[in-house]
Amino acid sequence: MKNKVSFTICLSIAMLLISVSGFSQDNNCIGAGVYLTYDDFVINKLSNTINFNQQGSKFKFTYWYPKIKIVTPDPTKSWQRSVVKFKPGSIYGYYQYSKKYRYTEGRGFFSPYGYFEIIKEMKGLIVYKQYTRHHHISDYHYYYSIDFKSAIKPMDKKHLLADTSNFNNAKFMESVSLIKNKWVNDNKKIIDALISAYK
Repeated sequence: MKNKVSFTICLSIAMLLISVSGFSQDNNCIGAGVYLTYDDFVINKLSNTINFNQQGSKFKFTYWYPKIKIVTPDPTKSWQRSVVKFKPGSIYGYYQYSKKYRYTEGRGFFSPYGYFEIIKEMKGLIVYKQYTRHHHISDYHYYYSIDFKSAIKPMDKKHLLADTSNFNNAKFMESVSLIKNKWVNDNKKIIDALISAYK
């Protein structure tokens, strides 16, 4: 019994040391950055990267006017820092907390606009979501595109049925026809079903 207790204590200490050493190795990991062009976005080439473990590093994003501000401190001079701002449309997308976002410019009053989080990337179908605030109601809305160059469209029955020829997937289209609401919002169950059918 005494040997078992000693073994358990030693194992716990070893696991703690492993997790601490793993954390220290992650101190240099990239927390956020921007994709300047489409090519950068596709090959995952980040610019203006920051490490959130470095004190003073900040990545600020505003939803109502989708601009990005990146602040990086000078490790040798605490009073100096670099501030870079990106206006909407000046970059192709950004990366933050292991998530990738793509920008699109709205072509009409109700057209998708701003940055969209990529939640699933498949051949011929990319699924996005965007946090939207409308009439004091906050919600996630889902969108899709055929590839990273094509337009981002609302993931609703109207648009998906119009793109039937692009998808050419009977099981997927059957799932689309079961969507009761015109707009798929904050319903992960429906999105998961659509993604599963598309696969």
